[in-house]
Amino acid sequence: MPRHVVRPGDNVKSIIKKYKADLENLVLANSHIRDFERLTPGEVINIPGYTDGSLIHLEPRPLKPQLLTMLGISDRQISEHTKLYHDYINKINQIRTKLQSVNRSDVNSTHSDFRSLKIAETHAVVGYNIDWSVVNSRWMNVKTTDSVV
Repeated sequence: MPRHVVRPGDNVKSIIKKYKADLENLVLANSHIRDFERLTPGEVINIPGYTDGSLIHLEPRPLKPQLLTMLGISDRQISEHTKLYHDYINKINQIRTKLQSVNRSDVNSTHSDFRSLKIAETHAVVGYNIDWSVVNSRWMNVKTTDSVV
């Protein structure tokens, strides 16, 4: 995936125009950037784009071993959330694969295959973020079996 080092005078619009990138994918590829309205010279921006076929393909991360030893969280709960996590990753990747080959000549604001896929992608990404932020907030304050009380 190409990268861009922010220079003085760069803004998100000029970067999108230069690389013919999609704003939504640019934001998803750069979770390390807090505010796209205030880019700092020297920041490195990942440039996903349709021109080079580099839509972000997600890979599931391995389960952290300390999650398996948490008090108050059952193996079943961990298993169910892990399955949800893998399902969200698979759905997002499936949608992004379809986006690479969708016909863009008939795109409009009311209905098109591209628009439908982008809406589905947004729902999958938001669902993934909500589910895991809830899980992480619950698990952050739970002691593990080997912690000192």
